[in-house]
Amino acid sequence: MNIFNKYSLPNQFIFAGNDYLYITQKDKSKYITNNVNYKSLSTFDNNNYPDEEISKIRLLLNSNPTGIVLNSSFFVFNILKFEKIPFNKKKLSSIVNWRIEKIFPEDQSLYIHQFYILNTEYILSVLIRKETKKSIDNFFFKLGVKQAYFGSSTIELINLLYGSSNPLKSLTSSKKPDFFIELWGNSATIVFQNKLTPFYIRKFIFLNKEELESEIEKTVKYIKSSYSLLPKSYCLFKNNSDIEGKDIHRDLSKSGLIKIDIENKFSRFIKGVSL
Repeated sequence: MNIFNKYSLPNQFIFAGNDYLYITQKDKSKYITNNVNYKSLSTFDNNNYPDEEISKIRLLLNSNPTGIVLNSSFFVFNILKFEKIPFNKKKLSSIVNWRIEKIFPEDQSLYIHQFYILNTEYILSVLIRKETKKSIDNFFFKLGVKQAYFGSSTIELINLLYGSSNPLKSLTSSKKPDFFIELWGNSATIVFQNKLTPFYIRKFIFLNKEELESEIEKTVKYIKSSYSLLPKSYCLFKNNSDIEGKDIHRDLSKSGLIKIDIENKFSRFIKGVSL
């Protein structure tokens, strides 16, 4: 996989999601995190940021350029398969936009759309609402700090697990999970890989642990039947979720799925995530 590997998180960044916001700062070789539980800030669905909350966050930040990483709820992901990806960038852009228009029901002009070549067959398409980005830009303006990085937790995980330049690059392919599950509140994102290339991504909402497990198993069966692959191992990343990871691991093991631990190295990047 040759994408998402030439980047560097700044020494200070904000991680935002459903009803929470973390500020992470690097001190020598360690990342130190402060939890700021402000719903009105973490949703980024308006520009009415209370001055009192902005002031409290500003006190936690230093003057260094600051990045922001949003969880998957802010993004629309699609992985597109091609028989042969065109080398001409203009032609490729036109084809990808056309493909997305066919499967994306909303007005694409309301979104920022970027795509990334994963290998010779697959492209990852990422969309985020322009209003959300505008709101975040206004948030940084209110804070009075320079925005140096804009990221997605899902893409950070893809790079961590499957990228060619990341903290886990020493792990062999056989020790990397066939898929990972990302939980935020009552929403989930599942990403499957084959030969370290993501080829399928799915987001869904669940009501309880039983429904979550049912959807995971249903998706694994779909991969088996549609791609002739046999996913066996996975990693679970969760945040702001009431569901216990140990309960999910116990139940999924009954279906023959094996949990892979990566020693919580992801916390070096986004402290809010636990395995």
